[in-house]
Formats: sequence, C-alpha cells, structure tokens
Amino acid sequence: MGIAPVLGQSANVSAMNDFFSSTGGGVTITSPAQNATTGTQVLVTATASEPSTQISQLQVWDDTLGQKLAVVNGSSVNQTFTLAPGFHRLIVEDMSATYQVLHTSSVDITVSAVTGGVTITSPTQSATTGTQVLVTATASESSAQISQLQVWDDTLGQKLAVVNGSSINQMFTLAPGFHRLIVEDMSATYQVLHKSSVDITVVADGVTISSPTQNATTGSQVLVTATARESSAQISQMQVWDYTTGQKLAVVWGSSVNQSFTLAAGFHRLIVEDISSGTYQVLHKSSVDINVVP
Repeated sequence: MGIAPVLGQSANVSAMNDFFSSTGGGVTITSPAQNATTGTQVLVTATASEPSTQISQLQVWDDTLGQKLAVVNGSSVNQTFTLAPGFHRLIVEDMSATYQVLHTSSVDITVSAVTGGVTITSPTQSATTGTQVLVTATASESSAQISQLQVWDDTLGQKLAVVNGSSINQMFTLAPGFHRLIVEDMSATYQVLHKSSVDITVVADGVTISSPTQNATTGSQVLVTATARESSAQISQMQVWDYTTGQKLAVVWGSSVNQSFTLAAGFHRLIVEDISSGTYQVLHKSSVDINVVP
C-alpha cells in the first residue's frame, strides 16, 4: 500500500496524502513543498479541516527518523524545525477529540548543509548587563537573499525590532531578570533562514552592598563590599560614608569597593554612593544599618 514496513525505510515509498481520508476533510501542507531542497531551518505550515469532527491538535512527525517534532493544539501549524542534512519525510496528522488520527499528509524534502548564519557579538553569552542592552549581530547567507533581521526577547515572547538588511547595532531597554535574546535572518519571502541566541541577566542600575548585611552586629573592623552599575552613565568613583557621624570614610576609583574600616561601638548607618565622571554627581546610593560592638 506504499507504507514503509519498517522504521527508516520511508525514503523508498511514495509520500502519503490523506491516506486515512473518508470524511471529506484533510490536512494541507503548504510549506515545505514536495521534493523541496531546504536549509537546516525548515518551516512547516499546514492546516486541517474536518466538516464533521472536532480537531483537537496537529502532530508533526519526521517519519524518516520516527521522531515526533511537535504537538500543536488547534487546526493549524506554522513552526520552524532544525533538521539534519539528508532526506526527510515530514508528516502532519490531525487528531480527533479522542486523539485518533483523522487524516495524514506528507512531503518529502532534502535538507542541505547551507553555509551562513547569524552571529551575535553583543551581548555575550551569560553576560550580566544593565537595563540598557546593546544588541550587535550580523548575518550571511551563501544561497539566499537576506531581507531583514528580527530581534526577539524569547523569555517574554516579544519582538524587539525588525531591521532591514543583514546587520543590527541597536540598544534596547530590558527589565531586570533573565532574558534569552534571539536574532533571526529572514529571506525575501520572510521565512526564517537562521537564528542565534544568547542568554543574559539584566540587573537594575544602582549600588549593591553585599557586606555588611542589613542590621548586622559586627566588631570594630567592618568590611564594606559594594558594586555599582550604570547603563547610561560612566562611574568615576565610589564614596563610602558613615551617615551617623557625617564622616566620609573612603573615595575609591572605579565601580566597586572592598575595604575594611575601624568604627566605634554603637549604631552606624553606612552609605555607598556612585559618582559620575566629569560632573561628579551622585548617581545612586545604597545604605545599611549596623550595630558595632566592642
């Protein structure tokens, strides 16, 4: 009947189109086309209709490998998959409310190893950044024309930018927390050719004091450890103050301090400020209250 009797023999039989058809409905695959040669990023677009049955989901299979690629609720799919070079028979099935196969359609494609891709040079993988994040990326394709680059915050599912051409160098404002940034290059028909991603952690601008901790009780030797970050200004120095006595304890060049101070017994409120370059204005400050015992 044209169905491979064993796994891995699908390349030797003809493609199926609505083999299970009996109700007038069916699955239509519009991408990729039958016998297409594609890159490793393969867009599968398909829709299903059933006039007398409810469709619960579509399932996408790589029949050549016997691998389920996706389960999509509803009656349509428009998703890109990364496939290894070689022959692939892709199958899309629509399922009933009781998860029975209603119809099946398939296409045979050849995936070729295409040189090219997207390279992200900023930010770097696993970087910790301020809220202003510079994304710099370039794309090249040896066998396709690049129409645009798209930048996505995958963590939020938010498209950050669409830039015509094959490069981007743009600043984005991101909320503190983890972000996975994705840059895709698009063909002249607006299909994804390649994509690349970096994971970053965004921290808020300001001063963070890690030692001493709030409401700590310490001896007279007090270690003050603090760092500052400013995404839109240059930090020239850090200043450490004992607010209780009004005494400036230290001026440290740069954006971090790790220094011990001798303090008298009693309550102290310690303040660390970061100071801008040139104008020497206070950008941010942070404080901790401690109790020093003899």
